[in-house]
Amino acid sequence: MAKSHQPIFDHQGHELDCIIDQGQHIIGLEIKAGRTIQQDFFKNITHWNNALPTDQKVDNYIIYGANKDQISGYKNVLSWQLLSSIL
Repeated sequence: MAKSHQPIFDHQGHELDCIIDQGQHIIGLEIKAGRTIQQDFFKNITHWNNALPTDQKVDNYIIYGANKDQISGYKNVLSWQLLSSIL
């Protein structure tokens, strides 16, 4: 499994904290330190959700600093404590 540990930027400056490439499955991670979900958490991951290849399964997650996970609309939002459950 190839992992990128540095933030990834596109030519317009949109950043994604981590992309995990598992061949036909890509996991995009946006990591936030806040304990409360903020609308701006979704800005970059929404961009990358539309930019990543459509011929591969893509799952995007926001990992944040609280102790519980949430599902917010079509985005998966997980507590940092549950990160290992998707890797």
